[in-house]
Amino acid sequence: MAESNIINLLSQNSPENSKEIQYEDCMPCQVMATAFALGLGTYMQTQHLYPRENKAEKVLTQVEWEKMYPKWYRTSMRATGLGLIVFGCIRGSEHWLWNRKKI
Repeated sequence: MAESNIINLLSQNSPENSKEIQYEDCMPCQVMATAFALGLGTYMQTQHLYPRENKAEKVLTQVEWEKMYPKWYRTSMRATGLGLIVFGCIRGSEHWLWNRKKI
């Protein structure tokens, strides 16, 4: 009977030299992270998150809409979107404008 490796999966024992492991950044990782952050951040900045029509195709009044999407919610979603756009710009310019080590 083969030995089970369930104990190895559950215990997060890392190798003794785990601090010496270097992870290298690759160009596809940088491009995907940049594209995802810029895309999602841009989407969160638009008004598509707060539709005036609900699923029953009923147009919401201003009071219903503000009750469904309070100001704090809209502000926090836009701030998160702005943060993602900033992260995307920083991530996209890494190794190009700053931190110029070879990928």
